Amino acid sequence: MRSKRVSAEYSLLQRALVMRQQCKSHNQAYMSCVTQGLCLADCLCADHVLQDVVDKIQSNLQRSAQTQKLFAAVESRDRSVVETNFERVNFWSAVQMVAMVTAAAINVIVIRGLFDDRRSTATATKLRT
Repeated sequence: MRSKRVSAEYSLLQRALVMRQQCKSHNQAYMSCVTQGLCLADCLCADHVLQDVVDKIQSNLQRSAQTQKLFAAVESRDRSVVETNFERVNFWSAVQMVAMVTAAAINVIVIRGLFDDRRSTATATKLRT
């Protein structure tokens, strides 16, 4: 879609430049067209076509700049959300890791406590004999 629009503007610009060259090719300065009236229609048409092309290009550039500003604002907002989520995920992952390490340590202590012989070694040797 955009390439058709650009090619149409380019062809308008080419036509305007051809008309201006035709006007100058009669060995007249551009302003003398107005005084002599020989190429007046071509010169005026070329000026209007050039002005139309310049106006279209300017409006397209303004629209592009506005779109880029909008995309920059959206990108900035999205980046802020992503960075906040990244920090939140890292914080809760660290909390979860601490909880898992604590639970593992408690499990090791509890299981060792189940297999630990709390009687003194003297009492254990008396029982064996």
